[in-house]
Amino acid sequence: MQAFVKDLESRPTERLLRDLPDLVKLSDAKAEIITYVIATKFRRAASDERQKIRESVQATSDGLPHGQERSRVQDILERIRSLAV
Repeated sequence: MQAFVKDLESRPTERLLRDLPDLVKLSDAKAEIITYVIATKFRRAASDERQKIRESVQATSDGLPHGQERSRVQDILERIRSLAV
């Protein structure tokens, strides 16, 4: 699991967001880690980068069918929205 975290943390934000539809297919535990990593990258990002992250996560959510994977992406979106306050 530690290697998975290091892999996610080392990915550029753009790649992480591009890979998101495949990443949310993984286990619940890994989905939680993905949420944490994206939230951390969001928190550290400049204002314009935060907007890009929000838009990308929203677009990913909109493109997925209803179900567990979409729900996981929506959880990420809720998490980063809570950080924007």
